Amino acid sequence: MTFINELIPEEEKAKIDFQQFTSIDVRNIDSEFLDTWTVNKEFNAYLIYLTGSAPNGPDYFGLYYNDNYFQFSAFSDIKISSDEKKINWKLQGMRVPVELLHKKNNDNLADLKKSIESLIQSALKAYGYLYKLDKDESVTVEGELAIIGPMRISPRK
Repeated sequence: MTFINELIPEEEKAKIDFQQFTSIDVRNIDSEFLDTWTVNKEFNAYLIYLTGSAPNGPDYFGLYYNDNYFQFSAFSDIKISSDEKKINWKLQGMRVPVELLHKKNNDNLADLKKSIESLIQSALKAYGYLYKLDKDESVTVEGELAIIGPMRISPRK
């Protein structure tokens, strides 16, 4: 699975319904970073940085994959030395499409979670931090995503 960071044309952005990311107020999505996404065209997968929390809080991402919207959070730990930069992502919680939650007691949901985690790990390794990954940087991803709820909770008014 090869992900790359690339500029996204406006017509591609228009295909994504940012209202799907219901646990984040769409007005708070960091539009400064919406021009570049981490993309795997072979898998029709797009990792989109949505917003970050306070200095010690997690970053929030959207994953569009096979016409489904997922949202997850991860903490970053960046260590810089004179000869390298290490970025470590620690996965936190994930929201999944509501129709997939009905399969909660089904092995299919566990398999889907595992494949989404693998996709996210690959995407974050290409993403680096804020879509920047230099040759002297290394990226690791640890932890498991806990499913914390559905994508659609209720429409915003």
